[in-house]
Amino acid sequence: MAPHQPCRICPQHLETHPRKLACKICTRWFRDLLSLDEHYRGSPTHPNCPRCIHKGFFDEKALNNHLNCQHASIRCDPCARIFTSEKVLEEHLLSSSRHPACQSCKTGFKKEDDYHLVFDHTDSFCERCRRFFETQEALTKHWATSHAHSCCEICKLGFLDDFILRKVSPTQLNLIH
Repeated sequence: MAPHQPCRICPQHLETHPRKLACKICTRWFRDLLSLDEHYRGSPTHPNCPRCIHKGFFDEKALNNHLNCQHASIRCDPCARIFTSEKVLEEHLLSSSRHPACQSCKTGFKKEDDYHLVFDHTDSFCERCRRFFETQEALTKHWATSHAHSCCEICKLGFLDDFILRKVSPTQLNLIH
């Protein structure tokens, strides 16, 4: 007796293969997991991983589970969102109203970052008042107009405190005046 031909040719034999797996969204049946995975990849109804090549999923929940497990480093926890690259995450942090951003250096943060202002913008941060100013000139104006800071009686130039004002030599003051 000759062996049966492959299933594509013999419809009677094809009927003997049970359809095991169903896509509940599309209401289609598949013979094996490989066929079902191919369906997920090729169907516009199912989401695909933006980072993996040819990886489809049943629904958004399955895709998010994959992203959390396989690509967890590119996640914004406060927003519970996942991004395809660090660059896209940085753009989100800078543009989202849910995140603080430093307009001076165009950097966004996942949460409030006091240390960024203190260490990265020392030229425009008032330690005494714990305030950040957009420019060095704005900080200098703050020192001159704030009662919390010392000011030269002659030129009204402001300083952080009396110690720094006294430290300025008369020669330097003559250059200013």
